[in-house]
Amino acid sequence: MPQLNRVSPLAIKTIKERAVRESLTNIETILVDSYNTGIQDSSIDLVLLLDTLHMIGNRDALFREIHRILKQDGILFMDPGHMRMSRAREIVESSDFFTIVKFQGHNMWVAPKAKQ
Repeated sequence: MPQLNRVSPLAIKTIKERAVRESLTNIETILVDSYNTGIQDSSIDLVLLLDTLHMIGNRDALFREIHRILKQDGILFMDPGHMRMSRAREIVESSDFFTIVKFQGHNMWVAPKAKQ
């Protein structure tokens, strides 16, 4: 289980505040603390993974869960943060769950591979 709950509440607060400022009403933030989110299969458009990949103990379990909850046309947006982009890219490319779609600066957009 990733221990990200010390950081995540601040990220959620920031996203909620920005959604209000931008008048976005279709944003829902969810704080989870395990690899089993309880979120419905194929129900999420976008997952943000910001500066956390280096702290994840079981990346395969994390990617499996994100793949499960993302819609087939959904996106995983990653900012590797403290991890070198080359290492983050290697991790994503070696996973069974995602394909890198785009790089921009220190960020990457990742799409789910076909669900079986």
